[in-house]
Amino acid sequence: MYKLEIKHIILRGKIYYFRIAIPNSQRQIHGRSHIWRSLKTRDPDDAAEKAIALRKEYRKLFASSGNIGPIAIPPLKAISADLQAAPYSAKLIEPASNQNGTSQLVPSLTLGQALERYKELSTDKWLSLSKRARDKKWRPFAQAVSDFTEAMGERDAFTLTAKTCFEYKATLVKRIAEGSLKLDSGRKKVMWLRIILTRVFESDAPHLSCPFDKVKFENNGSQKGKRSAFTPEEIKALRAKLAESEANEQLKALAMVAELTGAVCGELTHLTPSDIHLDAPIPFISIGPNEHRHKVKGGNDRHRDIPLLPRAVHAMKQFPNGFDRYCRHNGSEAFSASVNKIIKQVAPTKSYYSWRHTFADKLRQSGCGDNLKDSLMGHSTKGHSMHYGSGFTLENKLEALQKALQEDAEPLKDDQE
Repeated sequence: MYKLEIKHIILRGKIYYFRIAIPNSQRQIHGRSHIWRSLKTRDPDDAAEKAIALRKEYRKLFASSGNIGPIAIPPLKAISADLQAAPYSAKLIEPASNQNGTSQLVPSLTLGQALERYKELSTDKWLSLSKRARDKKWRPFAQAVSDFTEAMGERDAFTLTAKTCFEYKATLVKRIAEGSLKLDSGRKKVMWLRIILTRVFESDAPHLSCPFDKVKFENNGSQKGKRSAFTPEEIKALRAKLAESEANEQLKALAMVAELTGAVCGELTHLTPSDIHLDAPIPFISIGPNEHRHKVKGGNDRHRDIPLLPRAVHAMKQFPNGFDRYCRHNGSEAFSASVNKIIKQVAPTKSYYSWRHTFADKLRQSGCGDNLKDSLMGHSTKGHSMHYGSGFTLENKLEALQKALQEDAEPLKDDQE
């Protein structure tokens, strides 16, 4: 029987294959990086015996092939070219460790290993973020892998079938029906898994397609996939609740600016004095790189100037140098957690991001074009209409805000005095 040292066997469907890496110094000579051969057997012990013989044969040939040119003899003929890219191999387990006494194969690539490989292939993802911020971004990917493994057991990513993926979806649907999981959370779990395997397969196993490709959730209207906007009544009640709360003044000011600019937490908490322009003909804030951040989220369109309506100007005048209480590592998270506690008292199903959705809805309902709306919110615009010229001016943006937020466009009495 055979131990873990047999590392050249892969199970494809029900047939075992042999795979061995060509030494780096000889890959250019032989025109490939690995050799593949079908072992033409379904029996793991038979496969292991054949693999041992093949490994000795190939190693001997590699040791002497430096002067013989490309290997062309029959024993080294690779199987179909579309299998040559797969870089992982299964390993035989000691039979004594198995209850039935037969050899077994552990997965050649677990989903956990696939995630680590995906990280290797995505080193440029969130490059400008701190390690903690990057870890936070990776957390949903890891949670999706963990959830799948808990529900379906450890699986080999290379032999994972669409049937198994649909069965996993069924477990999610059951949890959604029971109320223990939200529809949007279920969708995202499948999305993260699809993203991981698609990237890994494209790089390392292009002959494979992602088994999650056709796993979709039908939207039956029972749950919405996006956060809801505030109603006018909730906005009014929330302003009153914030005013009477014992929250610190920076939180109250940030909340008002968030409502009237549609900016996200980190965009506001990390403003610096150079980002705040209260004495300009049109007061505005700049969202972009500064001493606290290299870029905002994806950069590009997220870097923008946002005009301030009177209530936002009044709030910013209290803190013209920014919000030092929250301008720190994890500061935006602390602000978000604190303000969400107040929001839940007025609108239990809403959160900070409901301000952003309300802002977008009011712009859209006022007749604001998508290009201008996207420019205010930092979204990229589909098509090529925004690829030319210098974009929208502060005057354009202010006019849109005044039309969409008419109730907040008039000067405050204190400012008039």
